[in-house]
Amino acid sequence: RRQQIGVMRAIGLRSSMVRMAFLIESSFVALTAIVVGTALGLVLSWNIVDDQRQQPSWESIELVVPWLNLAVIFLAVYVVALAATLAPALRASRVQPAEALRYQ
Repeated sequence: RRQQIGVMRAIGLRSSMVRMAFLIESSFVALTAIVVGTALGLVLSWNIVDDQRQQPSWESIELVVPWLNLAVIFLAVYVVALAATLAPALRASRVQPAEALRYQ
């Protein structure tokens, strides 16, 4: 990644742009993980509830999704993911182009 940072700085990106690129990349990964994990969890839950519904004593069971609780958890996970990326992004944005490209 050091070389990528050096190239970005050498072609004229300011340090704030490098920092923003890291944060956007982390944001994309975090949001993708949240969406995919939630979708898989809901599908699994739906299948379990549907399977249990086949049992005579569980015919009226329903899947109730606590959307508000999930939204709070999603927000917390997203904030933690961005916070974990902030320090490396700051460090990367301070790298000088010549120093980063020196080690090829």
